[in-house]
Amino acid sequence: MSSIVRLLRLAENAMVQRPIRPLKIVEQDFLRLGVEPGFTAKRFLTRYPEDQYQALYKRLHSLKQTTKFKELLVDPHYLVANVNHEDLSDGFLLEQIDGFTLNLTRLHNKQIFFMKRLKSAGLLSAQTLRSSGIEVEEDSQLVRLLDVIAEEKDYLKRLAARPETTVDDIFRALEDRKGRLDFLNVTVYRPLNDGSDKWIVTQRSRSWANGSSKYTREKGGSLPTTTLRSVIDGDRTIYDVDIADQDSFAKAGLTPDPDSIANDLKNSNGPGRMLFIKLVSKFGREAVIHLHNRISKEENLKAHSFLPDDETRAKRIKFELEEYFEKVVLAIETVRTREEMSKIDARRGLEQAKLAQIRQLIRHQQLTLYKYLLERTVLNRYGELEIANITNPAKLDDIYKVLIVDELNWTGREYGDMEKHTVNVDELSISFDRGRSIAFASVHELPFTYPAKNGIIKEGKVVPLVGTWVREGYRGKRLQVLLNYLLLVRRWVAYKFTGGFFKPLKITTRTRSRVVLSALFTYFKNVKWRNLSPEEKAARKEFAKYLGCSAEDDGIVRNAYKEPMPDDGEKLKVSNQLARKIDRALEDLGPQDARIFEFELTAGGLLKALLVTLLKSMARRK
Repeated sequence: MSSIVRLLRLAENAMVQRPIRPLKIVEQDFLRLGVEPGFTAKRFLTRYPEDQYQALYKRLHSLKQTTKFKELLVDPHYLVANVNHEDLSDGFLLEQIDGFTLNLTRLHNKQIFFMKRLKSAGLLSAQTLRSSGIEVEEDSQLVRLLDVIAEEKDYLKRLAARPETTVDDIFRALEDRKGRLDFLNVTVYRPLNDGSDKWIVTQRSRSWANGSSKYTREKGGSLPTTTLRSVIDGDRTIYDVDIADQDSFAKAGLTPDPDSIANDLKNSNGPGRMLFIKLVSKFGREAVIHLHNRISKEENLKAHSFLPDDETRAKRIKFELEEYFEKVVLAIETVRTREEMSKIDARRGLEQAKLAQIRQLIRHQQLTLYKYLLERTVLNRYGELEIANITNPAKLDDIYKVLIVDELNWTGREYGDMEKHTVNVDELSISFDRGRSIAFASVHELPFTYPAKNGIIKEGKVVPLVGTWVREGYRGKRLQVLLNYLLLVRRWVAYKFTGGFFKPLKITTRTRSRVVLSALFTYFKNVKWRNLSPEEKAARKEFAKYLGCSAEDDGIVRNAYKEPMPDDGEKLKVSNQLARKIDRALEDLGPQDARIFEFELTAGGLLKALLVTLLKSMARRK
């Protein structure tokens, strides 16, 4: 008996590995993700190799964008040594969610079982099946085709990665390589970029007698009608129809084109089954691809269908084709993004040259922001500090706009980003200490409309807190609160006494900062991010539009920041009650996410701001 115990202990020791990371780091990482690993899961995660730990974290962060779960269960590290977490599909992960718990225990066995189910449904390629250790029929023509599709996906990725590749090259590749995918004909319809909503045929493998299309470039294209129109407006990616069975169009939700069908039947032979695939990228509508294997009656060629009669196999091929054309869209997006970045770089080059000239002029004239404001505006004194307000700074001459951006850019942020926060605003407030800028705050003002209970459309204003920053060494003096209060009081008074007294004025900000949230909960009232009224939702929508983003129902803006943001609350000293409020406000946020908060200047808040202003103005400089 004792020998068995010793063997079990030896086996246990072989599997035990010293922690790679502290338990506290795991807790902090997943807290930022809005996920609480179970008691044992936390300890397992301390032993995950770094590559597996990061892969799991990235995959869960991606899943969090579309799915809500709060608890995580995982296997120990030695049971997932051969699992690539980044390859886990959304479909698989969604099946592992029970309530608010994502259960990734027995992960390897679950993954094998999931893929076997997909195999039985005919929804996996041979390449994927083999890589997972599942046997396939090597001599199957279908398997060969699915392998070719997998190879073509890789080809598209390589093609898009070439610096010289254009979007036209991506579409030409469909024609050049159609034979590998068993297609005889690829017709590509693309929109004209002239604002006319016309479409043209940019490439066609075959055409037959009397088959001249109204979509030809020579005819200037045409507004889409019948089948093409219904494909463009439809909610699917792929449409399967048969011109020998016009009922198939209705089943697919498409409008048949009788003239086109009659022309095809009269002048061509071959299978009537064909596919229409709609390509939409993040840049907009890209194309409609028409695939079929009909040939002219004059051609001495045997036509065959690229879709088998067996519907299970046909479904499997269509599934793979849809994924293939998703890769086509991804390749187009890669190329377009590169082209946009090239344009931006070119514009940036011109802007940098202009900025260099302006900065040289500023140095030559020995201009400073304090000197400029002292000559052109009144600086209000608050104790030892002076505060200047600039209305519509975007209307200033370029030399003064550059002066503002450069002098307030204490942390070396990108010029364009600082310009958005300091110049492209309705009002900017700057604090000086003995002529040195030490803090700034800026706001904007946007109109919005919302439906009242009686159905009447009403109007309001939303005031976003665009930017607030305090120079190192001056923090902790409530400067950001004072500057924002002064700006908001001015906006409140100006709006309420110029026709907006009975109209709502909403204040918004987008943040994930614990320091900012502590100020919001301490100095403002009715801080909200969910359970909003119709007018509050309308204000948030207008604010999100201004930022160029979209917000979820609970105010979350996914990927609001390009890089994960650090936790700024380590030195924050607040009561337990306020800490819990802040924690609730940051629930479900990933490391690059933010949340939109709304709050109002109530009468009490306004009185408080006026009192602070009065007391500060009574102070004397020592």
